[in-house]
Amino acid sequence: MNRYGILKTQTKEYDSAKIYLNRSLKVSLEIEDLDGIARNYINLADLAILLNRLDEAENLLQDALLNAKKVQSNKWLKEVYDRLQQLARKQGDLEDAILYYDQYVKQKDSIFNEQTLRNIARLEAELATAEQRRQLSAQEQKILILEQDSKIQQIQLVVFIILGISFFIVMILYSRNRRMKLERREQEAKRQSESIKRELDFKNRELVSYTVNFVQKNQLFEDLNTSIAEIKKTSSDTDRKTLIGMERIIKKHLQIDRDWEDFKVRFENLHSGFFDHLLKDNPALTSNDLRLCALTKMNFSIKEISDMMGISAESVKTARYRLKKKLSLPSDSTINDYLNKIDDSYAH
Repeated sequence: MNRYGILKTQTKEYDSAKIYLNRSLKVSLEIEDLDGIARNYINLADLAILLNRLDEAENLLQDALLNAKKVQSNKWLKEVYDRLQQLARKQGDLEDAILYYDQYVKQKDSIFNEQTLRNIARLEAELATAEQRRQLSAQEQKILILEQDSKIQQIQLVVFIILGISFFIVMILYSRNRRMKLERREQEAKRQSESIKRELDFKNRELVSYTVNFVQKNQLFEDLNTSIAEIKKTSSDTDRKTLIGMERIIKKHLQIDRDWEDFKVRFENLHSGFFDHLLKDNPALTSNDLRLCALTKMNFSIKEISDMMGISAESVKTARYRLKKKLSLPSDSTINDYLNKIDDSYAH
């Protein structure tokens, strides 16, 4: 019934959607399915928001939040806080919107950390299994070698012809053992390569996720600042003081320099020595130039770079033009091509 309700919502059959969602909620309440209760409250809240019934939506979301906390579900807590911050923005309650957004990011980070721990545990289990298999294979080889030595000692007691045959057998076994060792080395090298690749993929996903969260957070705060600036134009002195206080709160969250240092550490983990090598060839580059190089290398758009650096899109274009001149790049070459070549040459 929950799926039918969602489908009806998507097709804008709101009356039918509400009936199916309420039925689904009733069933979840009867069987005390806290997870299902939280999900149904959220879906009903989404429907209320679409119908612009904001007070009803807020009550439903508070019920969903209560059940999500009971079941200790980070997934539903994240969804509820996301809806609450959207609802607060619709209602013009910017301070609550910031608080709810912080809770949303915290739950999102918690889910990401749980997934990371599960991946680490799975990797450790795989490594332990591989080590057990390797030890078992080594033990089998030891047993095989002992058996071969025993046979060789017996063969030494027979005539010269049998000794020749034994020598031939030993050579075959030696060749087989050598081939198996080579195969094991190749497999070990392959496992190490795959492990390094997984680690690089993980670091890249971590860096992209961190940067996207940074951009989204700054964009939200910039939007809030813009809204507050517009409201201040027509506000009374008392309201203007309240708005100025909210601007201070937002400014406290907009710590671009500190976020840049965090980003720089994560970037260096993935591209070790990149900035040192870049400065070696171009010692006149400023910290802003290095910041622009890193974000450009990650293929972020001009809009995303402007959000990250706290400047306008036009300023980003101007900075890119000046950076290209500093790097002495020809007109038919791009900054991305240059940065990729530097990374590749440094890696080799």
